[in-house]
Amino acid sequence: MESHEYSHRTPLAETEPVGWGWRGFLLGLWLVGSFGGMYFVRQLERITVLGWPLGYWLAAQGLIIGYVCIVACYAWIANRRERRQPPPALQDDTEEAA
Repeated sequence: MESHEYSHRTPLAETEPVGWGWRGFLLGLWLVGSFGGMYFVRQLERITVLGWPLGYWLAAQGLIIGYVCIVACYAWIANRRERRQPPPALQDDTEEAA
């Protein structure tokens, strides 16, 4: 049976779907959305969107939509990077012994 695992010689940076910079940026968006939106809820209550206060709208729907967008961005970036970098060649254990 063939083994489809990456070689231990493959650098971790080549096997990661998304780099640390993008992960940090997307986690920063999550942090700002989660805590920033709830921290400023009293100031956001003064703004109305479609008849509802913005703070209520963000808590009920807006942040969930934002989280889905963050996940979609992560998946898009990961797919784009995986298409650009083909997986490293699988090495057979018999070649290492020779």
